[in-house]
Amino acid sequence: MFLLSVVLGRLRLFADKRKPSWTRLLRTAEVGSSELHVRDSPVNWQPNDRIVIATTSKHIMNSEIHTIRVVNETTIYLQNPLKFRHVVYNESFGAHQVFTGAEVGILESNIGIAGDQDSLHLRYGGHLLVIQTTTQNEANSTYLSGVLFERMGQYGPGIGRCALEFVGSDSPVDQAFVSESIFHNTFATAITVQEGANVHLSGNVIFNSLGSGVRLHGDTSRFSHNLIIQTLCSTTIRPTGALELHNIQTTQLTHNVIAGSACACVLLRNSIFHG
Repeated sequence: MFLLSVVLGRLRLFADKRKPSWTRLLRTAEVGSSELHVRDSPVNWQPNDRIVIATTSKHIMNSEIHTIRVVNETTIYLQNPLKFRHVVYNESFGAHQVFTGAEVGILESNIGIAGDQDSLHLRYGGHLLVIQTTTQNEANSTYLSGVLFERMGQYGPGIGRCALEFVGSDSPVDQAFVSESIFHNTFATAITVQEGANVHLSGNVIFNSLGSGVRLHGDTSRFSHNLIIQTLCSTTIRPTGALELHNIQTTQLTHNVIAGSACACVLLRNSIFHG
């Protein structure tokens, strides 16, 4: 088990691309079916990859993890049948058409940062802290693409320690990117961006986090096309949300999805929501 890792320089991790990082069902998937039809094509997910299918019922724990048997274009065949129904809606309201369906996210990567197996019962995994700095006007940037964070975060009094945290220096040239990465089974918030940190979060899948999925502070970051599934309440801290916005006035949040939260979906503290 590692407890804390601090990055003061450059950290750049690029995993093999699994495209897309998440998609939606094209057709309703019934209980007992082992076949999924998804919207995006082509899907380059592989046999034996783990995926999560988001709940579409009132029960947030009806999201389920499955392993892929075969992928054929936009059809995914699972090794085991579904336990729950995952619904697709396609409705017209006058000139407007609304389409929504259960989200499906990849939980696999060839690069992983993880706590050990003891973390599961201790609820005490790793904590990666990135401190953004500049050296002679040169950015020490962090790029994380397709990385799997598993059994991370540290449960405890207050908000605990999140899986991945960015602390900023208010530097406009030192921007960090976290894209198409996976956060699975975190024992506190998955991602925290403190005020002054300049981070672009896009295309990430966050599944089964305790307390909150993402906490954003200040207006220096961007948040787009992320999927947050099954956020659980923590009994040690004040009310939380799957997405928490603190002191945010102008940040645009675009094409993000929250599927199942035991607490609030979006929690605003001195913030204005722009979605």
